[in-house]
Amino acid sequence: MKLHLLAFLTVALAIAVLPGCARSVDGTPVAAHGSSSGAKSSPGQRVKDYDISRLTKLQTEFPPGFSHVEAMPVTTLGPAADKFSSVGIGQVVSVDPSRCRPLIQPVTPPSDAQFTMVAGVGKGAIMIAAVKSRDPLPVTTAPAGCDHAAVVRKMARRRYDSTVKHLAGPSIDGVTTTGSVDIAAVGGTKSYVFVGLLSDTVAVAVQGLLPLDPQAEDTLQGLLVKAVDAIRGE
Repeated sequence: MKLHLLAFLTVALAIAVLPGCARSVDGTPVAAHGSSSGAKSSPGQRVKDYDISRLTKLQTEFPPGFSHVEAMPVTTLGPAADKFSSVGIGQVVSVDPSRCRPLIQPVTPPSDAQFTMVAGVGKGAIMIAAVKSRDPLPVTTAPAGCDHAAVVRKMARRRYDSTVKHLAGPSIDGVTTTGSVDIAAVGGTKSYVFVGLLSDTVAVAVQGLLPLDPQAEDTLQGLLVKAVDAIRGE
């Protein structure tokens, strides 16, 4: 469990120190292709622009037990694009069935997308991140029958087996949401990701690992709702 947590934090810190420059991008209503199986959504509302820097408001919204929370300025995502909205840790070796790979990462933004995040550690690890792209975000919907998949990863020359399952995201007016949970084969440690698409160019993801917390799923879903409200300026 401790190794799993440390690896998650390594990913969060690696993303946080990426260099880059901020860019201005306009958001547009969520396109139909952004829907994911089991996701909750409602008709999109026209919004001229979204300011993802407002995500810093979430620094005071972390659950009790998180004594170290930091926000990063808006930058360019860069090589960490394959980590945004992904669940689990380590390098993916195989996914069975292979067609279910989108369960691991519902949204894969381009490397030149704007990026910001608020990350906290304490009784686990939570990373709340947002991206804004010039072009529509690639949103991959897992095909029918992909409620779960067996995943093999490797990290530090060790193999880790887990099961990734689809979760419904929280209901947010005008936003398409979805989620996934990664359950380790040894120890049963769960890591989560919940994603909200505010438009076809703006997305928010909450990734979290809250060991031994029976309310982990509700806590992380609640943070996604708060993150969307913050970026909307509500």
